[in-house]
Amino acid sequence: MNDVTIVKYEDKYKDEIIQFLIDVAIGEFGYTEWENYFKTKSFEPYKNNEGEFFIALNEQNKIIGTCGALKKTDTTIKLNSFYILSEYRDKGIGKKLYDKVMEYIVEKNYKEIILCTFEKFNRAIEFYKKRGYKLYETIEDEFWYKKEL
Repeated sequence: MNDVTIVKYEDKYKDEIIQFLIDVAIGEFGYTEWENYFKTKSFEPYKNNEGEFFIALNEQNKIIGTCGALKKTDTTIKLNSFYILSEYRDKGIGKKLYDKVMEYIVEKNYKEIILCTFEKFNRAIEFYKKRGYKLYETIEDEFWYKKEL
């Protein structure tokens, strides 16, 4: 989709991002227990050079996707908040957003990417597996994946 723009986090997007995350994670997948987490989500680490948060905007500048990458150690970064609005899935937007995040990760010379996902997100799991992520730990319903760079 050529009418999608990927931008870096700015404070002006904060409230819209939080509502987007609530709409997708709770509205679509039913994770009601995450509401307070999203409402109190801090974007300060992204502003303090400890990661980057990217936003996919449609032609009306509405958020249709998000993906963050947050520094864990000097060599490890964690993907988070990677969501695409349901009506925009299977249109290459997730790939475009992921590629932008990967540019950042490679530029910063990280050696390992980790992420946590859940069984409900089977499409996401397939997306990660296609890109070389390997399951390394499960904790209750959490599936932890990693990829060496």
